[in-house]
Amino acid sequence: MKLKISKGFTLIELLVVVAIISLLSSIVMASLNSARAKSRDARRLEELHQLDNALSLYASDNNGSFPGDSATYYWIDDNNYPGTAGYSPSPYSCGTSGGLQGYVPSVCSFKDPQGNHYAYVVLPGNTGYKLGAKFELTSNQGAAFTIGAGNPVSGFYERK
Repeated sequence: MKLKISKGFTLIELLVVVAIISLLSSIVMASLNSARAKSRDARRLEELHQLDNALSLYASDNNGSFPGDSATYYWIDDNNYPGTAGYSPSPYSCGTSGGLQGYVPSVCSFKDPQGNHYAYVVLPGNTGYKLGAKFELTSNQGAAFTIGAGNPVSGFYERK
């Protein structure tokens, strides 16, 4: 009686290996997407910190006042205070000196990693300001970004 020695793998063995590899790769891809979102949110927080410093410097150079009108929200990359659409250009418009351009040279193109704006509003009486962004992770989402009488700006959250 002769024993037949098989060389190679059976079809079932190959299918099991392929299934295991595909399962592991899907787990790795899911964790990579989470890491990418964390990275983008970390960049948003760092850029909001940079804007916070720029606004503080602006206020110290301008007798404690912040650019813009209270209860009106602006996109930081407009740098067109007062206002965005519907307001005539002011001395702070992009392409001219003024506004935050002296503090953040790239303010005219200052958007988050996914191309979204950063939001800004001056508090009533020019007593301060709020900054907001579109965070991806709920752990970074603070209160909804609001203007005026508590009107929320869709999808934007205040910096924590």
